[in-house]
Parts: sequence; C-alpha cells; structure tokens
Amino acid sequence: PVLSGEIFRLNTDLWETVKTLRPRKTLFWRPTHIFPNTIKKIKNLGIQTISYNNDDPFSYKKVGHAPWHHRWLWFWCLKCVPLFDNNFFYRNKNVFEAKRLGACHAEVMLPYIIPNQHRPVLLNNKEKKIFKTDVVFVGHYERDGREKSIKALIKSAVDVKIKELEPQAEELKVLKEQMARRATPGGLTPKYRDWE
Repeated sequence: PVLSGEIFRLNTDLWETVKTLRPRKTLFWRPTHIFPNTIKKIKNLGIQTISYNNDDPFSYKKVGHAPWHHRWLWFWCLKCVPLFDNNFFYRNKNVFEAKRLGACHAEVMLPYIIPNQHRPVLLNNKEKKIFKTDVVFVGHYERDGREKSIKALIKSAVDVKIKELEPQAEELKVLKEQMARRATPGGLTPKYRDWE
C-alpha cells in the first residue's frame, strides 16, 4: 500500500484502540497496511501479536513479471513478519520463508469451518437452475497446484463452475470447451457455466 493519509490514520486509530482496550492478544488478518512501528508499540504494552495470512505474501518474489502493485501490497506485511509473536500461514512453504525472514514463530493454519455458519444452502427451483453444480471454485487462478485439481475435475466430466477466472487461466477455459464438445463416458455431456 502506498503511503497516504488513510494508512497513517489506520495505524494511529489501531494504536489508540489497542492502547485503550488493552487486549491480551491482537490478531492481524492479512496485515498489508500495518506499520512495523505500530506492531512494536503494541508489543511494548505486553500484548501478544498474531498474524494470519491465507494468501502468499512471498509470491511476488518468485514471479519476475508480477505487477507493481503486488510488490507494494506485501511491503509492510513482510516488514512486520519478524515482529509478530506468532505468524500463521496457509502454505507450508510460507513457514520456511517467514523463518528465513526472521520470524520467531511461523506455522501452518489450515482452513476451518464453523458448523453453525458454514452449512449447505437450500435453493429453490429457480436458484437450482442458476447455481446447481458439482464443484465451484471461487478464487483467482495461480499456478500453485490448484490448476491440476481443476483440470482433473474437468477431465472427469465433473460439472465445474469457476468464478474470477483470469486471463492466465485461458488453458482451463480451452480444456473446458474441448471437454464440452466431447461426449463423456456414459453419454453425458458436461455443463460448464459462469466462466466469464
């Protein structure tokens, strides 16, 4: 994030709130806008700081052609990694990268469900025509292994919907079109919708 009045105000407001409330722990979820000095001041109050990131904050370093905003997106976050008492990541490789960066603690925290919030949604007949599918992938496309799973589903004639398909995923769209033109085992034709 580019330095602006808003980012300074966010850090000031955060500091004032923590200073007033004095929680035992403060959780930072994907902390892309937090300054190292803010973390230091919070820690000086004896408050435990915890960071969780379900994205890959180190990815821009591996991709030479990453857009400029990806480099800036993780700038402050990576500066804070060594300062947090606990760092949790979605990917195992990020644990090792965080430790190389100087993190005193880094660990994987996998996705989870909250049963009373994450439950099947009952659809009426009109909604079923729009949304019914075997699998939905909601997210952006990265060559980090997820494309292999999506390809396997498509090749197995599983009805797949993909939201937020990016130009880099053109190969999946082509594969989807090829599979849709072929009859599947058992004579079924897979339906692929919502690719745009």
